[in-house]
Amino acid sequence: MIPVPNGVKVWLATGYTDMRRGFPGRSLMDTADRLPDDLASAHAMILAERAARREAEAVAARAQAVNSHSDALIARLRLEIEKLRRDIHGSHSDRKSERYAREGIDLSLSTLADQVGACTAVLKSLHGLIETHVLAAERLHGDDTTAPILAKGKTDTGRIWTDVRDDRPFGGTSPPAALYYVSRDRRQEHPERHPKTFTGILQADAYGGYNPLFKAERHCGPLTQALCWSHSRRKFFVLADIATNAKRGRTRRRSRRWRSRP
Repeated sequence: MIPVPNGVKVWLATGYTDMRRGFPGRSLMDTADRLPDDLASAHAMILAERAARREAEAVAARAQAVNSHSDALIARLRLEIEKLRRDIHGSHSDRKSERYAREGIDLSLSTLADQVGACTAVLKSLHGLIETHVLAAERLHGDDTTAPILAKGKTDTGRIWTDVRDDRPFGGTSPPAALYYVSRDRRQEHPERHPKTFTGILQADAYGGYNPLFKAERHCGPLTQALCWSHSRRKFFVLADIATNAKRGRTRRRSRRWRSRP
């Protein structure tokens, strides 16, 4: 019997012992509980406690896995429901008109288009204020991305042109802002027309549509061009990809051999 004073609680370590990290598994015993009389019984108690702890951890892990699976299943069902809703009702004006018609409401496509046009007219003054603020900056970052635009019987691949003002990395105190324009194509006239009153520094990619902005004959004077490091480094990373270049070389050699066959 191991003598323990009354009122003292004892922790039994059931895992590895690391004084820097504590005991990963331990069991609290009051002095009212009797400790084993011999080493074999104490070892059996520790093994039993360790097995019980591992079982409890396994049960908790299974419960967490079930919860995670349930959350993933719910998210997937929500996504499928949203896809089904779009397939049935649509997300554009022409399909919305058909949806309302199925519910007995006669809303023509022209009426829905008028609503969009009215909202655009109301927001035009706000867009003008943002435009004035953005183009008053000393430096801008310009870029574009694709966007689907409805056309008669089809969808065109249009462009959203963005001019960003953000002087915070340079110690500026003016609020950052982004200015957006939309076009049905990527012709050069669009990036040339947007910053018509801007006279500072423009950082953009190597798209040729920006080139007229840096020419001396520009009516407001040439912009100062700031090149993009990401686009500059891209070619070097392509050249440094030895495996891809080797594969590309083998493909070209095979193509030449096939073309040279009689």
